[in-house]
Amino acid sequence: MKKILLLLIFVPLLFSCTKSNTRVYGKVTEGCSGAPVGGWNVELWTGEKNSSKNSALKNSMKTYSDGSFDFSFHALLTDNHYFVRCNGYQSDYISKKTSQELNVQLSSNIQTSNLLLSTKNISPYDNNDSIYIDFVRPNTNYPTFHMQFIYKGSSVETTNSIIVNGCPPKLVNLSWAVTKNHITTNFTSTVTCTNGGNSTFQINY
Repeated sequence: MKKILLLLIFVPLLFSCTKSNTRVYGKVTEGCSGAPVGGWNVELWTGEKNSSKNSALKNSMKTYSDGSFDFSFHALLTDNHYFVRCNGYQSDYISKKTSQELNVQLSSNIQTSNLLLSTKNISPYDNNDSIYIDFVRPNTNYPTFHMQFIYKGSSVETTNSIIVNGCPPKLVNLSWAVTKNHITTNFTSTVTCTNGGNSTFQINY
């Protein structure tokens, strides 16, 4: 009888402990290539969403060779939200659950580049000469982002410095229309910008 009573007490406690386990796991990858990042310190934080003053560091560990990390606890986290952080890059906030996957993408290899776009009218006809340039950055967060430049006159000579973000290869699609003597001619070109630093492109018309 005593054994039965002990079982009735012990079994519910066992299931209760199992249900109360919390596991926060995921992977740290390089933002552009998607390659796993091993040996980097990753931190588990808890706290209210969008309220840094209530955030608290709960644990930290090094990522494994495949970029993965795994935090396990014997009880539910007491805070309502939690997130992971690695090298300053942070995952999304998530609500408290018994198990949740959180992944972090690093942007360490993404460098800002500049395209120096020069435009010059080298064979003017008259002051009605014009050029219309359409600039498209297809590999940014805004893949349909357009930028236009319009110049008119016989003595156009200008340079625009344009910021190009995103992952390599940083492709920029250019199209321009030149009008001289009431005749319009269309051109296109694709420019590959270096990852960081300046790249140049010249339009002579």
